[in-house]
Amino acid sequence: MTQDEKNELLEETRILKMLLNFHIQNRKRIALSDREFEKYVNAALDRLNEIAVLLGKKDEEK
Repeated sequence: MTQDEKNELLEETRILKMLLNFHIQNRKRIALSDREFEKYVNAALDRLNEIAVLLGKKDEEK
């Protein structure tokens, strides 16, 4: 993994965390059913976990 790829993953992580934080704090303003909102949050958390694994593999290669 190149440094640019790593930086892109770190930026994606930053954006996902920011979006999740905003949406959770403003849940009442989000026009999704509870089930849809749960699926959205779980998908974002799954992606954060995927990125963590990818970045962890990068660190292990050093």
